[in-house]
This record gives sequence, C-alpha cells and structure tokens, in this order.
Amino acid sequence: MCSLILLCFFLLCVGPNLALLTSSSILHNSSSVPLCHEAESSALLHFLKPFTIMFDDKTRSWKEGTDCCEWEGIRCHPLTNHVIGLDLSFSGIKGTIESNSSLFLLRH
Repeated sequence: MCSLILLCFFLLCVGPNLALLTSSSILHNSSSVPLCHEAESSALLHFLKPFTIMFDDKTRSWKEGTDCCEWEGIRCHPLTNHVIGLDLSFSGIKGTIESNSSLFLLRH
C-alpha cells in the first residue's frame, strides 16, 4: 500500500516535468536543424578566438554551423535551447577573459 502511495505521489509531482523533458530531448535528437540560438553560437565562437589552445581540448567540437547545444562543455536549457552553462575546466585553453568579451552577451 505504501509503495502504491509513493508511486502515485511521484507521478503527480515529477511525471509532468519528466514528460516535458523527455519530449524535448526526443525533438532535440530527431532534428537536423541546429537548436541553439545563432547569436549564442556566434558569441561562443568569438569568445574562443583570443585564446591559445594548448592541447586537444573540449572546444574541438565547437564548429560554426553545428548545434552549440551539442558542443562539449556547453549546457543548454532543455526547453528554450538557450546556453545556460559553460564548463571549460581541463580544456587546455590559455588566455584572459576581457571585460568586453562576447561571453557577456550570453544572458541566460
């Protein structure tokens, strides 16, 4: 009985959100059109330009015309596809982030 109550609670609380995330990821994987926003993709590519690549790093997947939500080190919102995270730890890049960096154009 307790298991049934817990299952019902889980489905009521988490179920609708789980369905949204699942349908979003299905759409994301089945689409051949890049889903990240072009302005954000461009900002990320411009951000990377002044850096020196020290070794084969996370940014090797960063290519113009590809979905930036699929790039290594980039995290996008599952519903809006806006860039919401950037992880360049252990990425082998060297340089300084300037105060006018295009990175600051990423608002989400």
